[in-house]
Amino acid sequence: MRWIWITGSASGLGRHLTTELVNKGYSILATDINMLALDQAINEEQWPTEQVTLAALDITELAQWQALFKLSVAQGKQFSHLLNIAGFIEPSCGYKQPSRQIEKHININLMGIVNGCDTLLPHFQQSGAGHIINIASLAGIAPVPGVVAYSTSKAAVRSFSNGLAMELKLDNIPVNVTCVCPDLISTPMMEKQLTYGDHSKLVFSGGKALTVEQVGQLILGPVWRNKTIEVAIPFKREWQVRLTALFPNRMMGLYRYLANKGRRKLRVFHKQ
Repeated sequence: MRWIWITGSASGLGRHLTTELVNKGYSILATDINMLALDQAINEEQWPTEQVTLAALDITELAQWQALFKLSVAQGKQFSHLLNIAGFIEPSCGYKQPSRQIEKHININLMGIVNGCDTLLPHFQQSGAGHIINIASLAGIAPVPGVVAYSTSKAAVRSFSNGLAMELKLDNIPVNVTCVCPDLISTPMMEKQLTYGDHSKLVFSGGKALTVEQVGQLILGPVWRNKTIEVAIPFKREWQVRLTALFPNRMMGLYRYLANKGRRKLRVFHKQ
């Protein structure tokens, strides 16, 4: 039996994907740094204990990944997929304490994914197949003022994921890596950003926030089947962001327009 390793299973997109994959009959190693929240999730979602193993995991600690992998293999688990879902955001201007901000985001958002790949890539190579799905962001394609540290970490995730995918294909290694770049998703992470005021204005400048169901359908549908190197959602926002990344010198007018739009939306959120 093949198992799927998921990080961030206690809430948001990770919890949704865990539930969906359980319902599809897969066996899941559901991990999160918050074990109390994991226990709550398994009770509320009614994940069957014969299909789901819970484990505490600080994704920034490579030793924890390796110890959990060693224990899992000793228990007879063989993995076919790694879903790197866990992430972190703390809105703040990049010119305020940039070292502290960027270090924390890089440690969680980038090194958490790198540690997972470091742990499971040899396993996938040995078994002759594997699929790694990493969550980046549209904020990793073009920088987002107000969340510069987050954008920096997600740009690094995107570069690492796409480069790794290309290396594996060029060397004919049968392991696939997909980088998923969604816009804002309605999760507890989104709700946290509402408390940061003006720093989050550009985060909320798009259309309606994506649901975990929408992103889940993309991951468990086209991504699962086609194993493409990169996908982004939604389509219209994706191309706005890609054009912004290509022509940063010409896009400050657009940034100002979006910043004002985001401020208006934040005022509506705070009145609700």
